[in-house]
Amino acid sequence: MKTLGKFIGVFVVVGFLVMVCFGCSSDSGSSTPSNLSTRVNVLVAENGTLTPVVQSAGERTVSATDQSWEYTLTLENVSDEVVWYTDRPGRDSGTETVQTYIALWSGMYGDVSPNAVLDGHLNEEKEETTNDGLYLKLEEPLYDSKMDRLTFQVTLLDSTMVNKHPDIPLSFDHIKITVLNNSPEGETDNWSFAQVAPDAFFEPTGTEGVYRFYLNDVYPELYQIQNAPGSGSEINTAASFADNWQFYFSSALPNASLTAYTAAGELRVVILELNNPSYQGNIFSYDATVLLGNVEEDLLLFNTTLLIDSPDNYTRVILTNKQANDITVNLGFIETSCYQPPDFSDLCKVEGTNQYVCTLTLQSISSAPNNQKEFVFKKTDCHANISYAIGGDLPWTGCVTTQAEFTIYSEHDGRDTIDISLVNGFSVPVSIVSSEGTTYGPVTSNQGYLDTEAVYPFGCSTCQGRAPVDCNQGGPCASEANCQVTKNAGATYTVNILGPQEEEVEDTVTMHVDNQVQLLAGCGGPSLTFFEGSTPKDAPNNQVTPITVSNLFGVNKIGFQVNGWYWRCGGASNCPNPNGCQNPDNAGQVGIIVTPDSNGGCTSATLDTSWTLGLCDGSVPSARNVVTVTLEDQSTCRVKIEATGLDTLAPSDGCCDCNTCQNAPQGQTTHCKH
Repeated sequence: MKTLGKFIGVFVVVGFLVMVCFGCSSDSGSSTPSNLSTRVNVLVAENGTLTPVVQSAGERTVSATDQSWEYTLTLENVSDEVVWYTDRPGRDSGTETVQTYIALWSGMYGDVSPNAVLDGHLNEEKEETTNDGLYLKLEEPLYDSKMDRLTFQVTLLDSTMVNKHPDIPLSFDHIKITVLNNSPEGETDNWSFAQVAPDAFFEPTGTEGVYRFYLNDVYPELYQIQNAPGSGSEINTAASFADNWQFYFSSALPNASLTAYTAAGELRVVILELNNPSYQGNIFSYDATVLLGNVEEDLLLFNTTLLIDSPDNYTRVILTNKQANDITVNLGFIETSCYQPPDFSDLCKVEGTNQYVCTLTLQSISSAPNNQKEFVFKKTDCHANISYAIGGDLPWTGCVTTQAEFTIYSEHDGRDTIDISLVNGFSVPVSIVSSEGTTYGPVTSNQGYLDTEAVYPFGCSTCQGRAPVDCNQGGPCASEANCQVTKNAGATYTVNILGPQEEEVEDTVTMHVDNQVQLLAGCGGPSLTFFEGSTPKDAPNNQVTPITVSNLFGVNKIGFQVNGWYWRCGGASNCPNPNGCQNPDNAGQVGIIVTPDSNGGCTSATLDTSWTLGLCDGSVPSARNVVTVTLEDQSTCRVKIEATGLDTLAPSDGCCDCNTCQNAPQGQTTHCKH
């Protein structure tokens, strides 16, 4: 995973990749091991590439325009051994060949593709490489033992890279991949931890095989990644991890895989059992029992990554302040709640006369990770009815306070319920993100939200009724949405406190396309086709069609093509289509960028002309010079698309599609109708 800038470039690995794992046991027997489903596997490769992939006509082809989150990961010079260890409470470990690992793939993961963490040096056009971490879903492993090459089809779930959604191939060196075991059947909310430090060392304790393990200048944040079938990722803090250790791992101590390099460039892979964490200053340390691998006392290790077992399944609430200023939060407990302020005395203090309310301060975003507090609900047989009153009055009082409300381990069914409450008004923008990736809110004012899931509208104590003290002076309350959402216990909820003018970028927004583009004479079918990811969706002429616009490259953007024509290229060798015919979605280079608001509408819609795919013929016209985009209605994100110069795409011969378009007239590059 990524380390801070000052940690990068201090040590650059040189020489051929060598993996040292002395004392490893081998899995060479012919019988199928019984612990496959609990195994965590560590693979090593000297280098590799991550290449964008889309599905097109049954073939995988690179495309920036329609690029999804799917990639091909190719690992070169793969070490012929895979190190494995079992998830806690097991302590088994060993090695197996890559060939054996791939043969056991279906037995390990069944129908659920596993998640993995890739840690490696990203090669960029600058003097120093950077150490980055990628969180991936792995599929379709293919191993070429003669070439020492291992290929996966992967989905990029998250990363520490600056460009979160790369649209060009990336090259990595010194790759370590930890493939997580899947969550047990029936469970979906297991997480693992990744901890990073620029260097580390082992100190002997006097007990054979047991050391004090020190991570120097440890990165103050930990990465949490979900085991499949989940796909969530979160940021935790080293301080919170140490404070909550006894609750995370109350049933069994965790195992961990350590990957690091010696000064000579030798990769070390060591499997450990961890206990007794300590976080002092910028040094994080553990008691570490070696389960597998070779440890040399006081040997300095560089570029250290520690991948730690998933903790016990507790519900957690993480408060994150994204504002430029510190903010006060008053945490209130219902009198009958089994949980009370003393259960969180290390996080908040009772400052007034109300024994059911405690107060804490979240530092500003500039002090990250100290802008975050984590509440772990450790007593699963004990319910909590709580409200985080943020930046305003005490919970359930006044008319100027945004509240995030939770019922944890409900007495009724043992599940959780969550909501954002405007019953007592609005103070700051807030959203809640659950660990499966659903975002509730954000609320950015006290107006609206009558039909917004998991939000109680202003002054409305129920979805249909008023609060006893009516802050809203009789405004509407009737809502068709569920003001309160129920979740399975053991989830993680992140309460984001947004800046005063900040709204979170929506993952998707529904754009209603008013298609006023006519097809040319002799052409049939819809005149526009949009691409929702790699899936085409037609928009007929003179109709309004809902189109889902995803967040790509940091903005909500979607590509589309003007139908009814194909352009004849200079030759098959220069064109994607074997008939030498350029499809208009590539030749068109056209898209729409919309800016979503918090109520399901959008505030702007503009034609995107920035996509610059190479064309296979210089005379191919661009559809971006043909169409115009107008935002007709903000509340519904209704966008009108019209044609201003469709005649520039008029066919010049009798060709109707790429199957029949054969030879251009002498001296002319033709295009043809579809």
